[in-house]
Amino acid sequence: MNKKAAEQQRAVRSMETPEQYSEFEDSVIEAAKTQAQRIIDDARRQGDANFDKLMEGHRGDPLIPYREEAKNRLARKMASVKQDNRKKLLVYRSQLVNGLFAEMEEALEEYTGTPAYAQRVADALARRAPEISGKCTVRLRRADEALLAPVVKKALPSADIAVDGSIRLGGVKLETQHILYDETLDFAAAAERAAFLTRCKLRVE
Repeated sequence: MNKKAAEQQRAVRSMETPEQYSEFEDSVIEAAKTQAQRIIDDARRQGDANFDKLMEGHRGDPLIPYREEAKNRLARKMASVKQDNRKKLLVYRSQLVNGLFAEMEEALEEYTGTPAYAQRVADALARRAPEISGKCTVRLRRADEALLAPVVKKALPSADIAVDGSIRLGGVKLETQHILYDETLDFAAAAERAAFLTRCKLRVE
């Protein structure tokens, strides 16, 4: 009788009484534990074999894996430093551009107190007048109301005049039923800033 048949007969006999069945159950559990441990041991041996295979190319110099890790760590560090430098460059460029256009706004503030400013608005209104039909509202800064109201009435006698708090630097907006014409210094300054950034390529790659 082979070993497997003997185990089967022993299992059948052990089930004849509750006590014997309990012993059989314990033996099954023990066998399962043994098999599980065998599987674990096989997996560990397989893992060791894979590790040895992985390390075959490094047998001549055991420091190679550490050098590779150091090189990778250095590459990650350099990428982080490069990104930080890009951010610093962006901040510096932003400060540079903001300072430049702050000076321009100071010059515009002086400009809005000159006759040339009133003439600029008059020219803009005259240029837009042929395009306007029907009801029109001209929006301007409260600070410009006294200076520009006569200019508006001369160019567009039927237009209403309204104060617009969104206009910061000067100029006017012409609002019709369907179209808003922006002739403000704010719009001109924003366009000039965008053009300046494009011309000078002040961007972070």
